[in-house]
Amino acid sequence: MNPRPADSQSSGGFSTQDIYYVLFRHKGKILLLTLLGLIAAAGVYFTARPTYVSEARLHIRFVTENRNITPDGSGTVRTPDPRGDNIINSELEMLTSFNLVREVVESVGATNIVRNPEDPDPVTSAYRAVIRGIEVSVPRRSNVLRIAFRHSDPLVAQTVLTNLVGSYLRMHVRVHRSFDALNDVARQVDQRRFQLEQTERELRELKNSINVVDLRETKRFFNDQIGRIEGEIVNAQIQLEERRVALGFLTNRLAAASTSADASAPASTASPARLSEYRDVLANVQRLTLQEQDQATRFTEQSPFLRATRDLLAEAVRKREALETAHPELALMAAPSPSGRGGPSELTIDPTAAIAAVRGLEVRLTTLTNHLAQLQAQARQVNDREDEISRLERKLEIDAKQYVDYSTALERARVEEELSQGRSSTPNIARTQDPTPSAADYGNWKAIAAGLAGGGLVLGLALAFLLEFQLDNTLRRPVHVERNLRLPLFLSIPRLRLNGTARKALPAPPPAPSSPDAPAEPAQDRYTAPGEIDSYAEALRDRLMMHFQLHGLNHKPKLVGVTSCGHGAGVTTLATNLASSLSETGDGNVLYVDVNPDRGPSVQPFKHGHRLAGIRDALEQETREVAKVQENLYMVSLADPASGKVGIVPKTLSGLVPRMKASDYDYIIFDLPPITQTSATAKVAGLLDMTFVVVESEKTQSELAKKAVALLSESRANVAAVLNKHRRYLPRKVDTDL
Repeated sequence: MNPRPADSQSSGGFSTQDIYYVLFRHKGKILLLTLLGLIAAAGVYFTARPTYVSEARLHIRFVTENRNITPDGSGTVRTPDPRGDNIINSELEMLTSFNLVREVVESVGATNIVRNPEDPDPVTSAYRAVIRGIEVSVPRRSNVLRIAFRHSDPLVAQTVLTNLVGSYLRMHVRVHRSFDALNDVARQVDQRRFQLEQTERELRELKNSINVVDLRETKRFFNDQIGRIEGEIVNAQIQLEERRVALGFLTNRLAAASTSADASAPASTASPARLSEYRDVLANVQRLTLQEQDQATRFTEQSPFLRATRDLLAEAVRKREALETAHPELALMAAPSPSGRGGPSELTIDPTAAIAAVRGLEVRLTTLTNHLAQLQAQARQVNDREDEISRLERKLEIDAKQYVDYSTALERARVEEELSQGRSSTPNIARTQDPTPSAADYGNWKAIAAGLAGGGLVLGLALAFLLEFQLDNTLRRPVHVERNLRLPLFLSIPRLRLNGTARKALPAPPPAPSSPDAPAEPAQDRYTAPGEIDSYAEALRDRLMMHFQLHGLNHKPKLVGVTSCGHGAGVTTLATNLASSLSETGDGNVLYVDVNPDRGPSVQPFKHGHRLAGIRDALEQETREVAKVQENLYMVSLADPASGKVGIVPKTLSGLVPRMKASDYDYIIFDLPPITQTSATAKVAGLLDMTFVVVESEKTQSELAKKAVALLSESRANVAAVLNKHRRYLPRKVDTDL
């Protein structure tokens, strides 16, 4: 198979020729739908009656929402945006609500709107008439509501619109400024007062249970007391350790003095300079201790000042301990002055006083420790209830504020209700145009008529293009064959009288005589078909011969097959006419072979009902005269007419190919069955020099043809296409198909 690539004109693009083809092919549908649209438009235009329109305009400056009285006593002021959205849309819904329509009907009267005495339900009809007649719109980039009403009676149109505007303004006041909520607000005030009293009672009981008046002051008091007691405990612990060391040293000295012979030994071996240094260290320890206690109450644990003081205190304590280790007798100098803030006193040598001082410091330390535990327990109790106290205090503050706000809002709402009694309008909506006198309007009818008139044409065009490009998947034009099948198109045959039926241009072969002496029956006269089919057969013959010459196919015989994708495409007509046309050149004999096993050997495709001879008879010089139908033309069937058996087509042909090549036929034309999955055409095509696929215009499906060509490509067949029964819809001036 030698498919050629599609050129730019047939590459699948949407060209002007395609548009022309669609318009002229479906011109009947387009004209019919256009005519129906024009008839419908004329009917609407001449039968419709005018309506009368009255128009009013309202300017929405702002909207104050007071549907529920707010705690601060003021409504929410909202301004429409320039496009007319948000608040304007709410007003539009209000203008078209059924409640407003009902008020208008009750105000004007149902019988005045629908003046039909035979109407069984005039109220419902009036509702429908008002709903259909209301037209509300917002001009672009404005806050103006354009309200119009249509009715067949001009007086009713203006009257209904006047009542509609008045009812809308009253409904606007009711919806956005609801003064019926005063009782609800009064109940809210009572609820807020009850909640406030309950919160106060709960907070008071909780504070009394832990002896707290003010939470912050109580926490500050506990922090100060705990810090002070902890400082005193540290100081007492230091003094206790000093007294214990001094008491031990004194006890040891007294024991040594009682056993010593020299009672006048010196009481201290420390030099005056060492003693002075020790006194300075003690004074420094005491000063830093007091400084550390003071800073602990004012700074946090991460404070650099507190850390520096504690480092200095630790260093002073290390110096004191180093001196006491080197000179234990210096510990006796640790007794503070009675005020607790002076420097060390003179050496104390009374053991009873030293023991009493130790016992006193122990008692003081125990007392301070117990007092610290009590303070810490009370502080923990306060801390455990801190969250609950804070929650109640916050709730108390909120309840008090809500109570005050609702009380104030209630009083303000009562004043506004007294001032707004009898108000039927609102200052935020201005009437920029009162309802105008009714005027006749034909705009809708003209638009509907124009839409129907143009809609018929649009519908016809849409239907034509939909059928052509979506619903109709057949191959219709030569460009479709080249574009979809990618095959060389040898010929495009228009729709003729005989190109859909079997050819009757040839007589049946004469029957064999009963005896050698009996004269043969004269051959029947040939029926001459119209000249158009012969001219197209000759054109196909010339292109076929030129194709063989250009490709160097000079051998004899040349095997040519004709097939299609379905029955009725004109395969037999084209094959017989091609065979007849080739025989008329006078270059050699032409053999026509019917390869249609489904028709069997008794098929009668020619005149007078004589069956065709077998192909084996046509391949023998002695017997082929029975297959001769005219000069240089023989017609046979692939089946054996004697046995009535068709046989296996590929096997039969492959066995006869050597005999065909040895014959003196110039062309052998095979009338092949349609290409299917079960037919032998795809297998036989590989044995032939050329296979024509006859595509029936507007009948052969594109996808079916593609699959058929794909089956032929598997056998490496040389395939070309012939478009049969092609209908030309375009005028000659714009038609580009040959």
